[in-house]
Amino acid sequence: MPRASVVEITPEFARACDSSMREALLASVGQCFGSEYVPGTLPVAQPKLPSDLRRAASWLLAFDTFIQNPDRRTEKPNHFSSRDGLLAFDHGDAFAFLWPNFGATEEPALDPCLDIVKGHFYYTPLKGCLEPLKPFRDAVRGLGNETLDIIGASVPQEWTVGHAAGKVSTILDTLRRRRDCIDNWLGQVEACMEK
Repeated sequence: MPRASVVEITPEFARACDSSMREALLASVGQCFGSEYVPGTLPVAQPKLPSDLRRAASWLLAFDTFIQNPDRRTEKPNHFSSRDGLLAFDHGDAFAFLWPNFGATEEPALDPCLDIVKGHFYYTPLKGCLEPLKPFRDAVRGLGNETLDIIGASVPQEWTVGHAAGKVSTILDTLRRRRDCIDNWLGQVEACMEK
């Protein structure tokens, strides 16, 4: 994932921009999420999957399921590719368990998020050829509480106030519980991805 930043868009800057961007920038005035551009990467537009990127795509699908991110779809890929792999960005709609309008009906720790899986950018290219996810499972199991606490402490203060107050704690608690229940929900994802 590219380095994230808090980006301040002022009305003056938005009005000074090209007309093709002005309306979107005016709608985004204030503090926004930004991702650093990484040289040597290209936006992914079509879910074509070279065999050398199958493992990375399998992990990306599993990761999006872990964080309950319904926002990596064909019409919105939200990642770059390079010779070495895939680079994910923009998790603005991640942690769907926080947002009742996404229709989460199960206990978030156990939810296999099959709607997210079936709507994922790589669902069709990986159907029947998902790479083994044991290394992903082991990596999630190895995600210790200390690491999650460090991640939580690194969230900019500006992203933890107002309507976002208390959400980081809820996210970290849910990720801990999803980590501890990974065999349950990830096994269902693997079954869904079989032929």
